[in-house]
Amino acid sequence: MVLVMICFVRHGHRNFADLARQYKLPLPKVLPSCTSCIMGKSHVHPPSGFERATRRAEGFHTDFRGPFSTPTPQGHLYLLTIVDDFSRRIFGFLAKSQAEWMDVWSKFVVQVEAEVGKPNCISWLLSDNGAVYKSATMASFCAARGIQQRFSAPYAQWMDHTAERNMRTIGEMTITTMIHANLPKHTWGYAILHAVDVLNRTADSASDKAWSRLERWKGHELPTQTKGLYPFGCLAFKHVPPALRTKLDAHATPVVYLGIDPKSRSYRLGSLYALHLSVSVDVTFLENVFPFRRVQNESSPASLLWGTERGAAEGDPKLGMFDNYDPSGVSKALDLPTLKAIGAMPKGYRHQEHSVEADDAKCEGGPAPAKVEQPKRLMSS
Repeated sequence: MVLVMICFVRHGHRNFADLARQYKLPLPKVLPSCTSCIMGKSHVHPPSGFERATRRAEGFHTDFRGPFSTPTPQGHLYLLTIVDDFSRRIFGFLAKSQAEWMDVWSKFVVQVEAEVGKPNCISWLLSDNGAVYKSATMASFCAARGIQQRFSAPYAQWMDHTAERNMRTIGEMTITTMIHANLPKHTWGYAILHAVDVLNRTADSASDKAWSRLERWKGHELPTQTKGLYPFGCLAFKHVPPALRTKLDAHATPVVYLGIDPKSRSYRLGSLYALHLSVSVDVTFLENVFPFRRVQNESSPASLLWGTERGAAEGDPKLGMFDNYDPSGVSKALDLPTLKAIGAMPKGYRHQEHSVEADDAKCEGGPAPAKVEQPKRLMSS
Protein backbone atom coordinates (compact mmCIF):
# COMPACT_ATOMS: atom_id res chain seq x y z
CA MET A 1 0.00 0.00 0.00
CA VAL A 2 2.87 2.37 0.81
CA LEU A 3 4.50 1.61 -2.56
CA VAL A 4 1.26 2.32 -4.37
CA MET A 5 0.94 5.69 -2.62
CA ILE A 6 4.54 6.60 -3.49
CA CYS A 7 3.90 5.81 -7.16
CA PHE A 8 0.61 7.69 -6.96
CA VAL A 9 2.28 10.91 -5.80
CA ARG A 10 5.29 10.43 -8.08
CA HIS A 11 3.03 10.19 -11.14
CA GLY A 12 1.16 13.38 -10.36
CA HIS A 13 -1.86 11.78 -8.66
CA ARG A 14 -2.66 9.50 -11.59
CA ASN A 15 -5.51 7.05 -10.98
CA PHE A 16 -4.67 3.91 -9.00
CA ALA A 17 -5.82 1.46 -11.68
CA ASP A 18 -3.29 2.67 -14.27
CA LEU A 19 -0.41 2.69 -11.79
CA ALA A 20 -1.22 -0.77 -10.43
CA ARG A 21 -1.31 -2.10 -13.98
CA GLN A 22 2.00 -0.47 -14.91
CA TYR A 23 3.93 -1.62 -11.84
CA LYS A 24 2.08 -4.96 -11.51
CA LEU A 25 0.94 -4.15 -8.01
CA PRO A 26 -2.28 -5.37 -6.38
CA LEU A 27 -5.03 -2.76 -6.41
CA PRO A 28 -6.23 -1.92 -2.88
CA LYS A 29 -9.77 -3.04 -2.16
CA VAL A 30 -10.49 0.28 -0.46
CA LEU A 31 -8.94 3.19 -2.31
CA PRO A 32 -7.49 5.86 -0.04
CA SER A 33 -9.06 9.30 -0.05
CA CYS A 34 -6.88 12.15 -1.35
CA THR A 35 -8.01 15.65 -0.45
CA SER A 36 -5.59 17.12 -3.01
CA CYS A 37 -7.39 15.16 -5.77
CA ILE A 38 -10.77 16.28 -4.50
CA MET A 39 -9.69 19.93 -4.56
CA GLY A 40 -7.78 19.75 -7.84
CA LYS A 41 -10.05 17.45 -9.88
CA SER A 42 -13.51 18.62 -8.83
CA HIS A 43 -16.08 18.41 -11.64
CA VAL A 44 -19.79 18.95 -12.03
CA HIS A 45 -21.83 15.78 -11.58
CA PRO A 46 -25.42 16.77 -12.45
CA PRO A 47 -27.93 14.83 -10.37
CA SER A 48 -31.49 14.22 -11.46
CA GLY A 49 -33.42 17.48 -11.72
CA PHE A 50 -36.99 18.35 -10.83
CA GLU A 51 -39.82 16.04 -11.83
CA ARG A 52 -41.31 16.57 -15.28
CA ALA A 53 -44.79 17.88 -15.94
CA THR A 54 -47.56 15.39 -16.79
CA ARG A 55 -49.94 17.84 -18.45
CA ARG A 56 -49.77 21.09 -20.37
CA ALA A 57 -49.45 24.33 -18.42
CA GLU A 58 -48.42 22.45 -15.28
CA GLY A 59 -44.94 23.95 -15.19
CA PHE A 60 -42.90 26.50 -17.12
CA HIS A 61 -39.24 27.41 -17.60
CA THR A 62 -38.20 31.00 -18.17
CA ASP A 63 -35.03 32.89 -19.04
CA PHE A 64 -33.84 36.29 -20.25
CA ARG A 65 -31.25 36.98 -22.93
CA GLY A 66 -29.65 40.36 -23.48
CA PRO A 67 -29.06 43.19 -23.63
CA PHE A 68 -28.38 42.96 -27.36
CA SER A 69 -25.83 45.35 -28.81
CA THR A 70 -28.33 46.83 -31.28
CA PRO A 71 -31.90 47.78 -30.29
CA THR A 72 -34.84 46.93 -32.50
CA PRO A 73 -36.74 49.77 -34.22
CA GLN A 74 -39.18 49.61 -31.30
CA GLY A 75 -36.36 49.95 -28.75
CA HIS A 76 -36.29 46.33 -27.52
CA LEU A 77 -33.04 45.04 -26.04
CA TYR A 78 -34.00 41.74 -24.39
CA LEU A 79 -35.54 38.41 -25.34
CA LEU A 80 -37.76 36.68 -22.76
CA THR A 81 -38.81 33.06 -23.26
CA ILE A 82 -41.35 31.01 -21.31
CA VAL A 83 -41.30 27.29 -22.20
CA ASP A 84 -44.03 24.81 -21.28
CA ASP A 85 -42.40 21.77 -19.63
CA PHE A 86 -44.90 19.22 -21.01
CA SER A 87 -45.26 20.27 -24.66
CA ARG A 88 -42.03 22.30 -24.92
CA ARG A 89 -43.99 25.08 -26.62
CA ILE A 90 -42.04 28.34 -26.57
CA PHE A 91 -43.63 31.70 -25.81
CA GLY A 92 -41.30 34.51 -26.91
CA PHE A 93 -41.47 38.15 -25.85
CA LEU A 94 -39.34 41.19 -26.67
CA ALA A 95 -38.66 43.60 -23.83
CA LYS A 96 -36.92 46.93 -23.42
CA SER A 97 -35.68 46.01 -19.94
CA GLN A 98 -35.94 43.16 -17.46
CA ALA A 99 -38.21 45.34 -15.35
CA GLU A 100 -41.05 44.41 -17.75
CA TRP A 101 -41.03 40.82 -16.45
CA MET A 102 -43.82 41.25 -13.91
CA ASP A 103 -46.15 42.83 -16.46
CA VAL A 104 -45.44 40.08 -19.02
CA TRP A 105 -45.80 37.24 -16.48
CA SER A 106 -49.07 38.45 -14.96
CA LYS A 107 -50.68 38.80 -18.40
CA PHE A 108 -49.24 35.45 -19.49
CA VAL A 109 -50.80 33.63 -16.52
CA VAL A 110 -54.22 35.08 -17.31
CA GLN A 111 -53.82 34.14 -20.98
CA VAL A 112 -52.85 30.53 -20.20
CA GLU A 113 -55.69 30.07 -17.73
CA ALA A 114 -58.16 31.35 -20.32
CA GLU A 115 -56.75 29.09 -23.04
CA VAL A 116 -56.64 25.97 -20.87
CA GLY A 117 -60.00 26.77 -19.34
CA LYS A 118 -58.93 26.14 -15.73
CA PRO A 119 -58.06 28.74 -13.10
CA ASN A 120 -54.84 28.28 -11.15
CA CYS A 121 -53.65 25.59 -13.60
CA ILE A 122 -49.97 26.57 -13.34
CA SER A 123 -48.22 24.62 -10.57
CA TRP A 124 -44.62 25.79 -10.77
CA LEU A 125 -42.13 28.08 -12.50
CA LEU A 126 -38.42 27.32 -12.82
CA SER A 127 -35.98 30.19 -13.33
CA ASP A 128 -32.53 31.37 -12.36
CA ASN A 129 -31.83 33.67 -9.41
CA GLY A 130 -32.40 36.93 -11.26
CA ALA A 131 -33.64 39.86 -9.24
CA VAL A 132 -36.89 40.11 -11.21
CA TYR A 133 -37.77 36.50 -10.32
CA LYS A 134 -37.01 36.89 -6.60
CA SER A 135 -38.74 40.21 -6.05
CA ALA A 136 -41.40 40.60 -3.37
CA THR A 137 -44.03 41.44 -5.99
CA MET A 138 -43.30 38.20 -7.85
CA ALA A 139 -43.40 36.13 -4.67
CA SER A 140 -46.72 37.66 -3.62
CA PHE A 141 -48.29 37.11 -7.06
CA CYS A 142 -47.20 33.44 -7.25
CA ALA A 143 -48.34 32.73 -3.69
CA ALA A 144 -51.81 34.13 -4.43
CA ARG A 145 -52.07 31.89 -7.53
CA GLY A 146 -50.66 28.78 -5.87
CA ILE A 147 -47.58 28.79 -8.14
CA GLN A 148 -44.47 27.23 -6.64
CA GLN A 149 -41.28 29.10 -7.52
CA ARG A 150 -38.27 26.93 -8.26
CA PHE A 151 -34.76 28.30 -8.72
CA SER A 152 -31.61 26.82 -10.19
CA ALA A 153 -28.55 26.84 -7.98
CA PRO A 154 -25.93 29.58 -8.56
CA TYR A 155 -23.63 28.80 -11.52
CA ALA A 156 -25.67 25.68 -12.33
CA GLN A 157 -27.44 26.57 -15.57
CA TRP A 158 -27.94 22.87 -16.31
CA MET A 159 -30.69 22.78 -13.68
CA ASP A 160 -32.80 24.91 -16.05
CA HIS A 161 -31.47 23.21 -19.18
CA THR A 162 -34.84 23.39 -20.97
CA ALA A 163 -34.83 27.18 -21.02
CA GLU A 164 -31.07 27.40 -21.65
CA ARG A 165 -31.06 24.93 -24.57
CA ASN A 166 -34.06 26.51 -26.25
CA MET A 167 -32.48 29.94 -25.88
CA ARG A 168 -29.35 28.67 -27.62
CA THR A 169 -31.38 27.14 -30.46
CA ILE A 170 -33.35 30.35 -30.97
CA GLY A 171 -30.15 32.42 -31.00
CA GLU A 172 -28.46 30.20 -33.56
CA MET A 173 -31.51 30.18 -35.84
CA THR A 174 -31.77 33.96 -35.57
CA ILE A 175 -28.18 34.62 -36.59
CA THR A 176 -28.29 32.02 -39.37
CA THR A 177 -31.44 33.40 -40.99
CA MET A 178 -30.17 36.97 -40.74
CA ILE A 179 -26.90 35.99 -42.39
CA HIS A 180 -28.70 34.12 -45.15
CA ALA A 181 -30.96 37.09 -45.87
CA ASN A 182 -28.14 39.62 -45.24
CA LEU A 183 -30.52 41.78 -43.22
CA PRO A 184 -29.15 44.49 -40.90
CA LYS A 185 -28.67 43.69 -37.23
CA HIS A 186 -31.58 45.78 -35.98
CA THR A 187 -33.97 43.19 -37.47
CA TRP A 188 -32.98 40.59 -34.84
CA GLY A 189 -36.34 41.02 -33.09
CA TYR A 190 -38.29 39.92 -36.16
CA ALA A 191 -35.85 37.06 -36.75
CA ILE A 192 -36.23 35.83 -33.17
CA LEU A 193 -40.02 35.81 -33.26
CA HIS A 194 -39.90 34.02 -36.61
CA ALA A 195 -37.52 31.40 -35.16
CA VAL A 196 -39.94 30.80 -32.27
CA ASP A 197 -42.82 30.27 -34.71
CA VAL A 198 -40.74 27.82 -36.76
CA LEU A 199 -39.67 25.81 -33.69
CA ASN A 200 -43.22 25.56 -32.38
CA ARG A 201 -44.47 24.27 -35.74
CA THR A 202 -41.64 21.80 -36.43
CA ALA A 203 -41.79 18.13 -35.37
CA ASP A 204 -39.05 17.15 -32.93
CA SER A 205 -38.64 13.65 -34.37
CA ALA A 206 -38.14 12.21 -37.84
CA SER A 207 -41.18 9.97 -37.33
CA ASP A 208 -44.21 10.82 -39.44
CA LYS A 209 -46.42 10.56 -36.36
CA ALA A 210 -44.32 12.93 -34.27
CA TRP A 211 -46.23 16.00 -33.18
CA SER A 212 -44.86 19.49 -33.10
CA ARG A 213 -44.72 21.54 -29.92
CA LEU A 214 -47.81 23.45 -30.92
CA GLU A 215 -49.72 20.22 -31.61
CA ARG A 216 -48.76 18.80 -28.20
CA TRP A 217 -49.89 22.02 -26.58
CA LYS A 218 -53.23 21.97 -28.42
CA GLY A 219 -53.68 18.22 -27.94
CA HIS A 220 -54.53 17.43 -31.57
CA GLU A 221 -52.97 17.46 -35.03
CA LEU A 222 -52.72 20.72 -36.97
CA PRO A 223 -52.41 19.87 -40.68
CA THR A 224 -52.09 23.54 -41.70
CA GLN A 225 -49.66 24.59 -38.94
CA THR A 226 -46.83 25.38 -41.38
CA LYS A 227 -49.03 27.56 -43.59
CA GLY A 228 -47.62 31.06 -43.62
CA LEU A 229 -44.00 30.06 -42.90
CA TYR A 230 -41.62 31.32 -45.58
CA PRO A 231 -37.85 31.93 -45.66
CA PHE A 232 -37.02 34.89 -43.47
CA GLY A 233 -36.08 37.93 -45.56
CA CYS A 234 -37.29 36.53 -48.89
CA LEU A 235 -38.89 38.70 -51.55
CA ALA A 236 -42.65 39.19 -51.41
CA PHE A 237 -45.20 41.32 -53.26
CA LYS A 238 -47.87 42.97 -51.14
CA HIS A 239 -51.19 43.59 -52.84
CA VAL A 240 -52.21 47.23 -53.01
CA PRO A 241 -55.97 47.70 -52.47
CA PRO A 242 -57.82 49.61 -55.22
CA ALA A 243 -58.61 52.40 -52.76
CA LEU A 244 -54.87 53.11 -52.36
CA ARG A 245 -53.85 53.18 -56.03
CA THR A 246 -54.83 54.76 -59.30
CA LYS A 247 -55.65 52.93 -62.50
CA LEU A 248 -52.06 53.28 -63.74
CA ASP A 249 -50.36 52.18 -60.52
CA ALA A 250 -48.95 48.70 -59.97
CA HIS A 251 -51.27 46.26 -58.21
CA ALA A 252 -48.50 45.02 -55.87
CA THR A 253 -45.38 46.47 -54.28
CA PRO A 254 -42.15 44.56 -53.46
CA VAL A 255 -41.37 43.93 -49.77
CA VAL A 256 -39.44 41.41 -47.66
CA TYR A 257 -40.98 38.75 -45.41
CA LEU A 258 -40.34 39.30 -41.69
CA GLY A 259 -42.60 36.66 -40.13
CA ILE A 260 -46.20 36.22 -38.99
CA ASP A 261 -48.12 38.77 -36.98
CA PRO A 262 -49.73 36.76 -34.13
CA LYS A 263 -52.56 39.20 -33.45
CA SER A 264 -53.97 39.41 -36.97
CA ARG A 265 -52.57 36.13 -38.40
CA SER A 266 -51.28 38.11 -41.34
CA TYR A 267 -47.77 38.51 -42.73
CA ARG A 268 -45.28 40.91 -41.19
CA LEU A 269 -43.54 42.75 -44.05
CA GLY A 270 -40.71 45.26 -44.44
CA SER A 271 -40.39 47.81 -47.22
CA LEU A 272 -37.43 47.97 -49.61
CA TYR A 273 -35.00 49.11 -48.36
CA ALA A 274 -35.94 51.16 -45.34
CA LEU A 275 -37.74 48.17 -43.75
CA HIS A 276 -40.79 50.17 -42.69
CA LEU A 277 -43.09 47.63 -41.05
CA SER A 278 -46.53 46.74 -42.40
CA VAL A 279 -48.91 43.77 -42.30
CA SER A 280 -50.97 42.23 -45.05
CA VAL A 281 -52.77 38.99 -45.82
CA ASP A 282 -52.70 39.28 -49.62
CA VAL A 283 -49.06 38.51 -50.44
CA THR A 284 -47.23 36.61 -53.17
CA PHE A 285 -43.85 35.12 -52.25
CA LEU A 286 -40.65 34.35 -54.17
CA GLU A 287 -38.91 32.04 -51.71
CA ASN A 288 -35.57 31.82 -53.55
CA VAL A 289 -34.96 35.57 -53.91
CA PHE A 290 -33.46 37.65 -51.09
CA PRO A 291 -33.30 41.36 -52.02
CA PHE A 292 -30.89 42.40 -49.26
CA ARG A 293 -28.24 40.02 -50.57
CA ARG A 294 -27.40 42.68 -53.16
CA VAL A 295 -27.00 45.40 -50.54
CA GLN A 296 -23.68 45.99 -48.82
CA ASN A 297 -24.40 47.19 -45.30
CA GLU A 298 -21.87 47.49 -42.48
CA SER A 299 -24.50 46.34 -39.97
CA SER A 300 -25.36 43.22 -41.98
CA PRO A 301 -23.84 40.06 -40.48
CA ALA A 302 -22.48 38.71 -43.76
CA SER A 303 -21.13 41.85 -45.42
CA LEU A 304 -17.60 40.41 -45.29
CA LEU A 305 -18.60 37.71 -47.76
CA TRP A 306 -18.97 40.09 -50.68
CA GLY A 307 -17.28 38.70 -53.76
CA THR A 308 -16.91 35.12 -52.48
CA GLU A 309 -19.53 33.65 -54.80
CA ARG A 310 -18.12 34.78 -58.10
CA GLY A 311 -18.28 32.03 -60.66
CA ALA A 312 -21.39 30.38 -59.17
CA ALA A 313 -23.37 28.37 -61.69
CA GLU A 314 -26.76 29.52 -62.92
CA GLY A 315 -29.44 28.31 -60.53
CA ASP A 316 -27.07 28.18 -57.55
CA PRO A 317 -29.00 29.48 -54.49
CA LYS A 318 -25.93 31.52 -53.51
CA LEU A 319 -25.91 33.34 -56.85
CA GLY A 320 -26.38 37.06 -56.26
CA MET A 321 -26.04 36.68 -52.52
CA PHE A 322 -23.21 39.19 -52.30
CA ASP A 323 -22.98 40.50 -55.82
CA ASN A 324 -20.17 42.94 -56.56
CA TYR A 325 -20.58 45.34 -59.45
CA ASP A 326 -16.95 46.48 -59.42
CA PRO A 327 -15.59 45.63 -62.92
CA SER A 328 -12.13 45.10 -61.46
CA GLY A 329 -13.44 42.09 -59.55
CA VAL A 330 -11.95 43.29 -56.26
CA SER A 331 -14.22 43.43 -53.23
CA LYS A 332 -14.66 46.88 -51.74
CA ALA A 333 -15.47 45.42 -48.34
CA LEU A 334 -12.05 43.82 -47.80
CA ASP A 335 -8.50 44.69 -48.74
CA LEU A 336 -6.44 42.35 -50.89
CA PRO A 337 -4.43 40.66 -48.09
CA THR A 338 -7.63 39.78 -46.25
CA LEU A 339 -9.25 38.44 -49.41
CA LYS A 340 -6.20 36.26 -49.98
CA ALA A 341 -6.26 35.03 -46.37
CA ILE A 342 -9.88 33.83 -46.57
CA GLY A 343 -9.43 32.35 -50.04
CA ALA A 344 -11.73 34.84 -51.76
CA MET A 345 -9.35 36.34 -54.30
CA PRO A 346 -11.11 37.03 -57.63
CA LYS A 347 -10.42 34.56 -60.39
CA GLY A 348 -7.64 35.59 -62.75
CA TYR A 349 -6.22 38.18 -60.36
CA ARG A 350 -2.41 38.15 -60.11
CA HIS A 351 -1.02 39.54 -56.88
CA GLN A 352 1.75 42.07 -57.50
CA GLU A 353 3.90 44.09 -55.17
CA HIS A 354 2.52 47.59 -55.01
CA SER A 355 1.67 50.21 -52.43
CA VAL A 356 -1.40 50.53 -50.28
CA GLU A 357 -2.44 53.58 -52.31
CA ALA A 358 -2.44 51.41 -55.43
CA ASP A 359 -4.64 48.85 -53.68
CA ASP A 360 -7.08 51.57 -52.65
CA ALA A 361 -7.15 53.01 -56.15
CA LYS A 362 -7.84 49.60 -57.60
CA CYS A 363 -10.60 48.90 -55.06
CA GLU A 364 -12.20 52.23 -55.92
CA GLY A 365 -12.28 51.24 -59.58
CA GLY A 366 -9.25 52.01 -61.73
CA PRO A 367 -8.77 51.87 -65.48
CA ALA A 368 -9.93 48.73 -67.23
CA PRO A 369 -7.18 46.15 -67.73
CA ALA A 370 -5.55 46.11 -71.12
CA LYS A 371 -6.83 43.50 -73.53
CA VAL A 372 -4.48 40.65 -74.24
CA GLU A 373 -3.81 40.37 -77.97
CA GLN A 374 -4.88 36.97 -79.25
CA PRO A 375 -2.43 35.10 -81.49
CA LYS A 376 -3.26 35.25 -85.16
CA ARG A 377 -4.60 32.13 -86.71
CA LEU A 378 -2.31 30.65 -89.36
CA MET A 379 -3.74 30.40 -92.85
CA SER A 380 -3.66 26.97 -94.34
CA SER A 381 -1.69 26.80 -97.56
